[in-house]
Amino acid sequence: GSPQGSLVISTSSIDPTTGKNVIAYAGDPLLHRTLDDGTALPTVTLGDPENGNVFHRMRLNPKFSNIIWYKRDQPSPDPGGVAEPEIWLVDLNSPNTVYSVAGTTPVDHASWSPDGTQIGYHINGVWYLANVVNSDGTFNLSSYSGTGFTSTKIGPPQGFVADACYCTWAPDGSVYACTGGSVPGSPVYLMSLDGSQTKYLSATDSTGTVDAGLPKARFLDMQHIMFSSDRAGTPQVYVISGFTTTFP
Repeated sequence: GSPQGSLVISTSSIDPTTGKNVIAYAGDPLLHRTLDDGTALPTVTLGDPENGNVFHRMRLNPKFSNIIWYKRDQPSPDPGGVAEPEIWLVDLNSPNTVYSVAGTTPVDHASWSPDGTQIGYHINGVWYLANVVNSDGTFNLSSYSGTGFTSTKIGPPQGFVADACYCTWAPDGSVYACTGGSVPGSPVYLMSLDGSQTKYLSATDSTGTVDAGLPKARFLDMQHIMFSSDRAGTPQVYVISGFTTTFP
């Protein structure tokens, strides 16, 4: 169908039956999916209480293509762009049953672990980790209280030069690449999985606190990290190389 306003697109995940990539997308309050050969999968109505709102962001699980986390936009003409507080988690084989990753606590900028079992997110610039999926692809309901999954405060360490507004795992799951979000020019840095160690990599020279100026670092592979910045006056993508992922 024709999307309404802007189109929100997920990362892909491999469908175990066909071996093809699944891509989730939406331009309205419904969740749409397609295989990479153009085959459409059934459209899904999700059971969260905000399901009359358009999507803000969505990410399919990297290991289990039937699991997705997503956020909705607050009610407004599409695209409103202002997110609701909750990150929702759902098994698309049972779309009426959804879970809030952190209850009603405002959380954002979530990221899947490479093995698909954990979701990282930030609260006020501090990175947290929630154990949400078991290794067999079922939800870790033993860690769910009804107001959110059990989570752990990670970092960065107190006194570090930047907060942790955006963090993503390295492809091998050994370390985070992080950038701040509250202050223009926040650096790109590595952070250990327990949050106790950091390593500065690069200034970003970003000037804005809107998307065009936020550096959102992520690994391309184990030797390259990319980030965005408006350091040249217009948003561009930069690549960092020549680093190691070990800490001094």
